[in-house]
Amino acid sequence: MTAVLSPAEQQEVTRFGIHDEDVIADLESHGDEVPTCDGCSSPAVARIVHTCCSTVELQCAPHLAALRKWIEERDRVVICTACRTRFVPPLSVEAIVKVVPL
Repeated sequence: MTAVLSPAEQQEVTRFGIHDEDVIADLESHGDEVPTCDGCSSPAVARIVHTCCSTVELQCAPHLAALRKWIEERDRVVICTACRTRFVPPLSVEAIVKVVPL
C-alpha cells in the first residue's frame, strides 16, 4: 500500500532520497544488526576512514588499539594499503586515519 504524503512530507522524502518502499523495508530489516570488525568477527566500535583515499574499515576495540599503537610507534614511512599514499614521520593517527565511533 502506498501512503499519500503531504507536500512537506514529500519534500523531506525527496530531500533524503528514499523513494522506494522496498528499499525502506530492507533498511528497516537490518536496523538491529551489529556491525562486525573487518579483521575478525567481534563487534565493531569505530569506522576508520583513510585520510588519503577515504577507504573505510570497521574495527573492534583491540584492532583499533593495535592500529593506534602501530602508527604511533612507527619511525619509518607508512604506506596506505589501499592507494599507496606515503606518510612520512613524524606520524600521528589523525594524519593517517579519521576514527569515527559507532
